[in-house]
Amino acid sequence: MRIIRNFALFFMVLCTSLVNAQANAGGGIEMADRLKADGKIYVVVGVVLIILAGLILYLVRIDRKVSKMEKEIEAEKQEKIMKKTHIIALLVIAVAFGVILTSLSNNSTYASFKEATDHPSSTYHVVGKLDRSKAFQYDPHVNANLFTFYLVDKDGNERKVSLGKPEPDDFEKSDQIVVIGKANGNNEFTAADVLMKCPSKYTADSIPTQKQSSM
Repeated sequence: MRIIRNFALFFMVLCTSLVNAQANAGGGIEMADRLKADGKIYVVVGVVLIILAGLILYLVRIDRKVSKMEKEIEAEKQEKIMKKTHIIALLVIAVAFGVILTSLSNNSTYASFKEATDHPSSTYHVVGKLDRSKAFQYDPHVNANLFTFYLVDKDGNERKVSLGKPEPDDFEKSDQIVVIGKANGNNEFTAADVLMKCPSKYTADSIPTQKQSSM
């Protein structure tokens, strides 16, 4: 439609210029008077109108083609944007799915010391009871983040457990202990955390306070 508007504006300017030129001529145009007298002026007007109609139709076709091309270009741009959005969404979903699978594969499970020993690269929860016949070892002056004790699992297997934290409060009062970690090559168990089952509930050793005990 812009082409038609521009043409109409051009046609109006042209007509205005012709009218002004005829007005400035004073006595009119002799050829126009002759054509008018001979009756041929109508033929000229008809030819001009036919030419103008053809130009208008031609401009309308061009304007439609241009509009169609603009819509196609805009549609292609939108399609490219949608494709990029879909690709990004799929990547985000794939990454999230991978993270979930990794978390599930790395998630620790309950097991015995024997199973943990057979799979030293995996993290396990081992439930057991303290062997109170053997002393707990914790010396904050030597290593404040090392506490060792002996634990007997549900199958009767005993392992020395090394916890990489200070001795938890009320540790010796626990009815059951859940150690979370991995077995090492020395037939021991390295724990990153412990859960203590008191007579009423489990308590997580999240922020233990340091407590001195003899070697």
